[in-house]
Amino acid sequence: MTTNYKRIVFLTLAVVCASCWEIPCRAQDLVADIISNGEIKVGIVLGCPPFAFTDEDGSVKGFNADIAGYLADRLSVKLLITELQPDDLLANPSCDIVISNAPRTLDLANLYRFSEPYLRSGQSVILGEHSLYVKDWSELDAQGKNIAVVEGTCGKQVANKKFKKASVSIVKNEADALSMLLRGRADALVYDRQIAEYICLAHPEWKVLPGQISDDFYCILFPRGDTENKKSEEWYCIPWFNVFISELKISKQYADIFNRWFGPDRALAQ
Repeated sequence: MTTNYKRIVFLTLAVVCASCWEIPCRAQDLVADIISNGEIKVGIVLGCPPFAFTDEDGSVKGFNADIAGYLADRLSVKLLITELQPDDLLANPSCDIVISNAPRTLDLANLYRFSEPYLRSGQSVILGEHSLYVKDWSELDAQGKNIAVVEGTCGKQVANKKFKKASVSIVKNEADALSMLLRGRADALVYDRQIAEYICLAHPEWKVLPGQISDDFYCILFPRGDTENKKSEEWYCIPWFNVFISELKISKQYADIFNRWFGPDRALAQ
């Protein structure tokens, strides 16, 4: 082996080693910045109890808010909540991470990277008072039936795939969807199972059909950022959050948070 060839091999290995060393160093960029700043900015989509809502004092409460609070405690930093509406998810929100009731989808993958799921749920069907005879969601897929869904939710996507004969009515928000059920203008509402069962606590005249018509996974979202701030697009920080989620899901704190908002009689979603 000539001297020049040895030099080339050595320089090549040096470049490779430097690149490999950079990955673990960059892996903690987001986490290190959060700790250095002493705060974590978490975007939370409101208006979807029990996941996230504002109480009478204007404080953000709910399952997702508690998850964000526990994350801040683990990092020993202050929690700053950025209140979001569903449409804000499409507008590159200015925050470190997003914890939303929007499940992982291919559409969101164009805007975010995902952690491992911290909650597994799915879309269920709420039956209005005049549809309580229905035993299976497929019975609703018939001419003359009307299914309500909320714009921007996974329920809209699932309903459009499942219901080929029934009409699917898309409304702006949850309040409009519930109004359709109350007035008999919709036979059913397709909504996240956790939210659906929460709604039926306030409307015992309705019921949630057993089972789900989809499986959904709720993850921490990492905004990809703009061209000047690409840190969140780097996937290297995500393994730290995955370990956090793995430890969280087997902890007493997770059971306490889940039972606080979804009830102790419900099985923990894995």
